[in-house]
Amino acid sequence: MVHRDECGTGIPYGSLFATVLLCTGVGFFTGASLVGISETQDMFENTSIEDDMHKFLEALRYVIYGIAAVFAVYSLLLLFIGFVATGQAKKQVYSTNEITFNGKCCMNSATIFTYFMLLVWLFILCVLVIPTMFMKMTTGYCYSDGIIDENDAVDPNACINLTWYGLGNGGISSAICDDDLLNYCQQAEKSFVLFVVSFGSAGLATLGMINFLMCLAANGGHLRDGMKRQDYERKRNMEEQELFHLTMNKSTERLATTPYF
Repeated sequence: MVHRDECGTGIPYGSLFATVLLCTGVGFFTGASLVGISETQDMFENTSIEDDMHKFLEALRYVIYGIAAVFAVYSLLLLFIGFVATGQAKKQVYSTNEITFNGKCCMNSATIFTYFMLLVWLFILCVLVIPTMFMKMTTGYCYSDGIIDENDAVDPNACINLTWYGLGNGGISSAICDDDLLNYCQQAEKSFVLFVVSFGSAGLATLGMINFLMCLAANGGHLRDGMKRQDYERKRNMEEQELFHLTMNKSTERLATTPYF
């Protein structure tokens, strides 16, 4: 029967909190990025790079699906490791020297792999800066310079050339004007909001990975302390046994030399 004071000792609160952070970040990142990709595809309709942008964004969509699936499974795996390394489960799984050594190898491997996963999210954060700044600059140009007024009327003399941003082939077809310019600017404004949400969600997922690293480092430290304690107890038992055998031998020798009457 488990004492009521021990009911919460088997719950890895740190890993559970990290799982919530990571899953929430991955969920919002996936949703915001997929909707942002759709808005970006609509943004580049009727432009010279529509086909190339469509192919690129479709490939990027599958990459996001893969990221979401991998990190959803990995967060559950790390949560399982947290349960194994906490409370009564820790005593049962890490009770012998062989299992303790295997547990240490598993913990070290998980820590190293989580560190590389953290680098992946840092890379994603850096990549997300590019579309976010691009949409911000486009929106600023459209609405700050008076190209589009409050009634969504477009200046007939205004155009945006994709070559300004390193896109397009440099010909006349790279220019966006009139109704296409209105659609371009409106979609850029929507995409900017979505990519900001995606960037913040990636930051939340990064915090989740950092929390997982902290939990794994703490569990690894406890495991190393347990191995040192087991090694100390094993040496102490050996010394006690040697002392016991030595005492028994001396007692036997003393009895053998004692004369009987």
